[in-house]
Formats: sequence, C-alpha cells, structure tokens
Amino acid sequence: MQLLALFAGGMVIAAAKLWSLVPKRIKFHAPGRLLDSASQPRLFPEINAIAAALNEAMPSGVCMI
Repeated sequence: MQLLALFAGGMVIAAAKLWSLVPKRIKFHAPGRLLDSASQPRLFPEINAIAAALNEAMPSGVCMI
C-alpha cells in the first residue's frame, strides 16, 4: 500500500514538473496608442535612421505611452 502511495505521489510530482515546462501563451497588448508615419512625419525618419545605423529592421509598430 505504501509503495502504491509513493508511486502515485511521484507520478503527480513528475506531471507537475512536465506541465511547468510547457511555455504559456501571453498575448501582447500595446501599452499606448499606435503611431503611424502620416501622423508623425518627423519621428519615423529618425527611427529609420537609428535602425539603419544599428543594421536592424524598421520596427513593425511604434507606440506612444
């Protein structure tokens, strides 16, 4: 009987460890309103210049907090 209880407890612990390894999906919510290049004509060329200087792609979205 004790062996069965130890086995069941071990299975519960193993299942909990395996479940904790599964990545959780967290949906991203923009912290502010999204800006576009038409509404901010001076900001986006600056962002583009910074991205080019760092050899990075232009960000897909820019938020104002």
